[in-house]
Amino acid sequence: MFFYNQETKGKEDLNPEFSGRVTFPKLGSRQVGTFQPSKNIGGFKMTKEIKALKELGIEVNLLTEEGREIIPEEDGYISGSLADKVAIHVAIPRESKFYAFIVDNKKNVALSRDRTKGNGPLKISQVVVPVEWSERYQVFTTRFPHNNIRMMQLESDGYIALWRVSLISQNGNFFLAAEITHGANCYRDDGKVVCPDLKWDSLNVVLTSLMSADMIDRLPDINESASEYIPPPEVAKESVGKAYAPGTARVVWWSTAEGYGRLITPKGNARVYWKQVSRPDNSRRAYLKVGELVTYTEIREPEHVMPHGTKFKLEAYGVKPL
Repeated sequence: MFFYNQETKGKEDLNPEFSGRVTFPKLGSRQVGTFQPSKNIGGFKMTKEIKALKELGIEVNLLTEEGREIIPEEDGYISGSLADKVAIHVAIPRESKFYAFIVDNKKNVALSRDRTKGNGPLKISQVVVPVEWSERYQVFTTRFPHNNIRMMQLESDGYIALWRVSLISQNGNFFLAAEITHGANCYRDDGKVVCPDLKWDSLNVVLTSLMSADMIDRLPDINESASEYIPPPEVAKESVGKAYAPGTARVVWWSTAEGYGRLITPKGNARVYWKQVSRPDNSRRAYLKVGELVTYTEIREPEHVMPHGTKFKLEAYGVKPL
């Protein structure tokens, strides 16, 4: 049985002046620092993301079924073999505006159950990740969507960032990885919360339940802001890809948990799997960064179609960041 000792884990790391406000560069419909507005991001160095969570008071732990803690190396690599099940535990300061949540196969959102008893300083959520044997690749592996835990970070001005912490596998090697998948500004619409960038009705319902009436009243009215609202740039149009030289492409989306991303190539949108990525920095984990310019050796029709299907008509092979 998985367990977590709230009395000894994470408690000493809590900052009494913790404000719950993100210090990581923001996304969505506004620009911060050198980051451009974007609906989706991913693929940053995992250590940066984990450190950002820790600075916000969020503790992430991996536990075996016997309760033994698994300590990843600095790049998230986990040495040794893993058991049949591994738990991702997330300890969140109760006064923060971080919330763990779950999503079913119909994209319905619900808050994760708080596994603590009483009103201690932490809220603890858990996801048990199955570690399975792959007959096709002859290695142990984890599979999306059962390899991650999700969190939402809600700020006082209505900005929301969606986080995902994952236990991923590549060629039999396991990594603990974290990423911000979406960022968006929230608006008020007849007393309810809406995030037009995300187009996720079920999430809007949960956000409305989390925000106080005063907080909702402080949000900009979507009807009054309609003329000022600028939707995320549609960089996925195939015409954009024609601007790149043959053999080069731009990364416009990457999901660490899912293990693939999207490129804009001279031929249009193309899917790229981690197996086709080779990084020049000798990273043990294959990944891409949004905005990276990459080269590829070949573009052709996808060899494998996922169980739920795919809209991609092209797939990139031999991908290397420049």
